Amino acid sequence: MINNVNKSPVVDVLADVENNARIITENVLKPGGIRILQDLPADTRADLIIVDITRMLGDPLNNLRSRRAAGDNTPAIVLAAHFPPSRMRDLFRLGVADIVHKPFRPGELCSIIRERAHSSAVELAQQILDAEWMQPWKSQTAF
Repeated sequence: MINNVNKSPVVDVLADVENNARIITENVLKPGGIRILQDLPADTRADLIIVDITRMLGDPLNNLRSRRAAGDNTPAIVLAAHFPPSRMRDLFRLGVADIVHKPFRPGELCSIIRERAHSSAVELAQQILDAEWMQPWKSQTAF
């Protein structure tokens, strides 16, 4: 959920080429008003994970796969110039919320991030409300 509705979303950037993470962070996200997880206090959670894929060698989704295995279900957006259809199943299995094709406009990426973070916050709020609404019914015995 967005950490504070009055602030921009917080993102964690994973990249198969470390220099690309820095370039995206410094040239696109920060100027676009997106907050970067690594710049915030240690107890801050990311609203989104941005996965930048440059090389299709090996397993470019390894970082995201490791996060999922550790129980992190933060929504993810993949940035890629080419992504073979044969690898699309991997994206679905890893719960990728969106794919942004390179090249992209910086403003377009920031808008997608804000939209995705807002959608995720709304979905989480709905799940919480549904769980709270159902709680009284769970304790009653069926006739």
